[in-house]
Amino acid sequence: ARPKTANGDLLVLIEGLRDDVRQVAEGHTFLADRIENFRTEVKTEAREQYTVLSGAITELRSELRSTRSELQSELQSTRSELHDRIDRFQSELRTEILDVRDELRTEIRAVAEEVRTHTHPA
Repeated sequence: ARPKTANGDLLVLIEGLRDDVRQVAEGHTFLADRIENFRTEVKTEAREQYTVLSGAITELRSELRSTRSELQSELQSTRSELHDRIDRFQSELRTEILDVRDELRTEIRAVAEEVRTHTHPA
């Protein structure tokens, strides 16, 4: 009778182990599915963020090109204004120098005439 009991206990033990193995396998499958779902969610979120960031980067690059173009245009305009001012200043200065030169020549002639008149009375 003893071998039957041991055999029966062994069968119960084997059935218990089979149930435990089945539960572990089901748990493993459940965890594998959860991990795969998590991976899918993370990939989807990463793609969405990449799309948003790519759009923002493209927009910023466009704004940067536009700003650069505006600044270059403004710089060119400022350069032109400065060149015009410098040209006007040089022209005015040249005119003033020539006027002063003519005035000085006139004064020098007058002084020379005065000196001649005083040194060589007629």
